[in-house]
Amino acid sequence: MQFISDQIMLFYTPESAKTKLGRHKPDLWIVTEDMTSQPNQPWRADRTTPVILITGNPDAVEIKKNSGKLTVLSMPLSIVDLRKTVEIYVS
Repeated sequence: MQFISDQIMLFYTPESAKTKLGRHKPDLWIVTEDMTSQPNQPWRADRTTPVILITGNPDAVEIKKNSGKLTVLSMPLSIVDLRKTVEIYVS
């Protein structure tokens, strides 16, 4: 992921992501389980951008999106799996 590190943006709340991004859409959302319980989640409204969800319990989290654009990775997270998944979406 080093080749895209200058393009990575980190947000602690969905509202800060919406404020910073404005009308622009990212190439990929990487979302943690705790973010899915917060209000105004921009990745839920974005029906085209892929989402990688990192969760401790993949069966407990539901995101209604195009299933081809959602990848769920379980904790503990393998950095190799994360890297491969990111490369699929951004290459």
